[in-house]
Amino acid sequence: MKAKTSILTKGKDSISFTIYRKRKWAEITYYYSYNGGSEETITCGLPDADERYEDAIKNGYKVAF
Repeated sequence: MKAKTSILTKGKDSISFTIYRKRKWAEITYYYSYNGGSEETITCGLPDADERYEDAIKNGYKVAF
């Protein structure tokens, strides 16, 4: 499954995907509400972004909009 620029949510947690297909990279930001909340942003190549998107869907995250 190819990652899309979107926000995935599961409960109060979310993952924001920003995909730059022409530049062949992605920025992914994880927001966790657990224990007061935390945020982590990573940049990666498209194959890694596609894998992370697919894993998130398999783990119960849904497209917010």
